[in-house]
Amino acid sequence: MLIGSVHGFCGSFNEDVIAAWRAAGAAAAPTVAVGERLADLLPTAPAIRAIPGAVGGLDAAATIDRLLAAVDALRCGGGAGLVVCLRDEDGARCQRLLPLERSAGTEALPLTLRPAPQVAVQVAEHALFHHLLALLLRAVRVENRMRLLQMENALRHLDEGRDDLRRQRNRLRQEEIIEEIALTARRRADVVRALGS
Repeated sequence: MLIGSVHGFCGSFNEDVIAAWRAAGAAAAPTVAVGERLADLLPTAPAIRAIPGAVGGLDAAATIDRLLAAVDALRCGGGAGLVVCLRDEDGARCQRLLPLERSAGTEALPLTLRPAPQVAVQVAEHALFHHLLALLLRAVRVENRMRLLQMENALRHLDEGRDDLRRQRNRLRQEEIIEEIALTARRRADVVRALGS
């Protein structure tokens, strides 16, 4: 699973996620790409399924629901693992979510109204949903921060360009004024010569 950006103008966000995915050797596995801009950078293949990403926290839960449905469709009931590639505060990285790690102890199973394996599956699904939600929100936060930095850099570049254009305009205006003064002085000199003769 790759978590990328919905919008552009966020630097190398998507490229970093794809590089981490390729470095992890997961490029051959069935893949779900989250985010329209990320999906545009990936090759079209039957093993790659693209879904719309989340713009912010309000639509993140709906994105996770679509994501889990796409993962289920790609796995086709198989027991394969799940690796998430994303970019967060720690940079671009891959993290294994499934299979869940077994605890070292041999604790007794809690008493439940439903059979313990059924409860365990539901708890694992719930934990996976919230883990994915946390990762998605971290990625969205970093994506938005990178976009803000890009916009601030663009504004600074525009301000510098405007200042350069203003200086150039002032320099050209000064040259025009000097030329007008020189032309006026020549005309006066010509008038004085004409009157003197």
